[in-house]
Amino acid sequence: MPTRKHSDPNITNGQDHPDKIERFKALARELGCDEDEAALETALGKLAKSGPAPKHEPKKRQPKGS
Repeated sequence: MPTRKHSDPNITNGQDHPDKIERFKALARELGCDEDEAALETALGKLAKSGPAPKHEPKKRQPKGS
């Protein structure tokens, strides 16, 4: 059986038109997104400091008739 060729995700299929990119950037600015790399590092630092979410402990069932 011949091996299946996987498409390279880095190859564009003509979907990254400059007008789409500009619309995306304009919408991001309108929503208040920050392009500053330092702001990204600050936000990631806050996430890293918060630590993992606590584990979920299932409720213990009460025996029937109690």
